[in-house]
Amino acid sequence: LQLGGGNLFLRYGSAQESFSEHLKFNFTQDDNLAFSIGLTRQDFDDLNMANNNSLSHSGYEEMGVNFRLEYDLDSRSSFIFGYDNYLVDDTNRVHKTIFGESFEGTSIGSDYERISDFHRQAAFTRYEFRDGNGFISEADISISWQLMEEDYKRINTDQSTHSKNNFDDNTYGTNLRLKSETDLVEFTYGIDYYYDD
Repeated sequence: LQLGGGNLFLRYGSAQESFSEHLKFNFTQDDNLAFSIGLTRQDFDDLNMANNNSLSHSGYEEMGVNFRLEYDLDSRSSFIFGYDNYLVDDTNRVHKTIFGESFEGTSIGSDYERISDFHRQAAFTRYEFRDGNGFISEADISISWQLMEEDYKRINTDQSTHSKNNFDDNTYGTNLRLKSETDLVEFTYGIDYYYDD
């Protein structure tokens, strides 16, 4: 569904009784400022398999949001900012649990649950310069940050926690891209650096 300032997307899937919604709004303050925001949600129920059985404990949920802002400092330079946030909640490796379904004689697992949660956040800011008359005709300068988190929990059939693992990774980055033109050749060059913690 196209709206005046954005769009709405709806999806239904019968295999997992899933519902997906994505809503996006675009705003323009004037000729120099524009921003957009998007919201996403997906809900997946237990999978309906080809033999018409339902795969118990296989449902999970996803949610996300993203934001973009662009501001023109003048006719040749712009400032851009972006942010993303994405979450996957309670994904289960069902084939490793007692709720798995055998296929052509395959064995099922012995655990009660193998649950994973995943979370990602990212933000960046960038300065863009175009149509320069000097030695540098174009320039992009950006800095970025990303956080990835994953939690994993394995539960035995007696519902005691067998193992639990958490993972966190912060990534910091910066990037510089320049462009120079001569009568004979065009150069694009730069440097980027990323650090993981």
